[in-house]
Amino acid sequence: MAHVTEIEPEELIAVYGLIDTDTNNPMFNPETDGMQNSVIRITKSFDNGKSWSKPRNIEFESADIIVPSKIIKLPDGTLGFPCEMHDHWEGGYKEGNCSRFIKSYDKGDTFSEGEIMAADAGILYGDARPTFMEGKLVIFLWTLDLFKMEDQPIHVISTENSAESWSDPAPINITTQIMSPMYLDNGLMLAIHQDRFSSNPGLKAMLSFDNGMNWDKTSETTLYGADNKPDGTNPFAQFNQFQFGCSSLLKTGDNSCLASFWHTNGATTSISVMKISVEDV
Repeated sequence: MAHVTEIEPEELIAVYGLIDTDTNNPMFNPETDGMQNSVIRITKSFDNGKSWSKPRNIEFESADIIVPSKIIKLPDGTLGFPCEMHDHWEGGYKEGNCSRFIKSYDKGDTFSEGEIMAADAGILYGDARPTFMEGKLVIFLWTLDLFKMEDQPIHVISTENSAESWSDPAPINITTQIMSPMYLDNGLMLAIHQDRFSSNPGLKAMLSFDNGMNWDKTSETTLYGADNKPDGTNPFAQFNQFQFGCSSLLKTGDNSCLASFWHTNGATTSISVMKISVEDV
């Protein structure tokens, strides 16, 4: 799925991964957990999405595979997007497991710089989802123990200088897969998260009242329920068992957002959009 961002009135920019898919193999190598090869492409629209420029590969290159998230317009006017780094099909990271932030200093014409945001031995920080909180950019990271192949608590990083430096990753009180936050006001945050392994798996929404460090389980609402859960916790070995994913939030009002995600019934795959409103809080 592509991530689309408005950078000026009528001007949009999209980023996505173009996967060199071998249809005779799964997305991830069942022996190494490595991924099929992919390149990152950018395209722009200057008429609010009616037409798009010819897609092109970004300039930044890595010996590992880049898995992009949404492009962000930073307070100093530069653009950038967080990304998960993944190893190739044959397995083994060439530049070390990490999460990077790839920047553009010319309104998205070139993306040539990719500094590390977060890196810890044996930990995959991936599927970054951003939100601005009173001028500070906050990013929620899915966190995976690469030795146990089990999810860890979601970790949060932040920057107050337009991604020149980042805070150390800090855990919050929820263990889940992709978690997409949206800051609303006065410490109130809404998030959707991908609960794959509970007795009631599905895409769920919930609230935090302390800037996202603690999440109120009593506020949790299921947006999309899965029929069953994967038979293991390795997200790459069980990838073909997933029934939903790639969720994200877009703020549309003071206390309202749109949630988007894909889901499948095994025969067909769809992309759905749901409106979420926060009331009486």
